[in-house]
Amino acid sequence: MAPFLTALGTVNAQPPAVTPAGVFGYPAAEVETGNSPASGNSDVSSVFYVETDPVYAEQSVEIESTQLLSRCLGGITWISNGGSFNGSTATATLDNDGNAVFVFSGASCAAGDSSVIADVLAGIHSTYTTTYSIHAPVPTI
Repeated sequence: MAPFLTALGTVNAQPPAVTPAGVFGYPAAEVETGNSPASGNSDVSSVFYVETDPVYAEQSVEIESTQLLSRCLGGITWISNGGSFNGSTATATLDNDGNAVFVFSGASCAAGDSSVIADVLAGIHSTYTTTYSIHAPVPTI
């Protein structure tokens, strides 16, 4: 029934490119979803990018967060070009620009900061770390 709330957004997809090295979560801080089975019991969804030197193209990269696993009591899932992974660790293959993408889903997550670590499993075995923040539900519209 009316009135309905509507939110609009714009997506600007860019082609692959060489980018600064690191591990980055988007959005940088995520708000848990609702508080019921219908709205998601404090669930979190995010995307993590691992970016490194393109000399490591087609090599493996691993992402890991024991803290996110501990924070999300309903478990976590990572999805990458390497498959679907339940637990604290997942792997992917770097593209020709040295980039990899991980989709993250956590169920029943507690608010707070978690360390996320990415290890390039080639060359000098570069390690990148970021802090990912989960915030308690709040109205956002």
